[in-house]
Amino acid sequence: EDKIKNTRGWALWHQIYRMLEYSNRQELLEDINNFVISNMIFFGTENEKQIPKKIDLNECARRTVKLVNILHPKIVLLLGSNATTLFEEVSKLKLGTLVDNSISYLKYSDNTLVLSIKHTAYHYSNLEKELIGKTIGYALDHHLVVNQECIKKEFSDIIQKFEMMIRINLLNREITRPYKKDKCPPYSKISKIDYTKLVFEFFTSI
Repeated sequence: EDKIKNTRGWALWHQIYRMLEYSNRQELLEDINNFVISNMIFFGTENEKQIPKKIDLNECARRTVKLVNILHPKIVLLLGSNATTLFEEVSKLKLGTLVDNSISYLKYSDNTLVLSIKHTAYHYSNLEKELIGKTIGYALDHHLVVNQECIKKEFSDIIQKFEMMIRINLLNREITRPYKKDKCPPYSKISKIDYTKLVFEFFTSI
């Protein structure tokens, strides 16, 4: 039997563990005394659509924020946009962008940094997992003092590759988008993309 709540089948735990491996911080999840996992909504359902409408989501979130205030964790990792939105609503605070299209952040207190990423159910690329894991490691190594400028400077190479990957993915979606009724998209919509430049940049950045 697994010592950490049957971690071999715990996808959420494994996803974050793999991220932390990039900064050699995975041991944080090897001891259950090092971390706390809590749903923003205290009701177990297969998906959020099954949560009864009579449940006061904000009240649940307020209790989660109270838990944060009691524990004073070094890092709060919000998973997904819904959790982030609820946290912002009840805390009356707004997260800022740390890394475009990946990480948002907020210095919640002198001892607590809040980071928001996509939910662990999201299909992460290894590049984005590396970026998130190293950002968490950097925050812990620098007493939670982080901002967009220092992260961009510290991980400029990874961020540049990540931004390029996003651009290539957008390009692929434009090229492979299924046409309805055999009609091509308006030329004006695809003519704005410099395919030659994107492909050139992609291959030269590998």
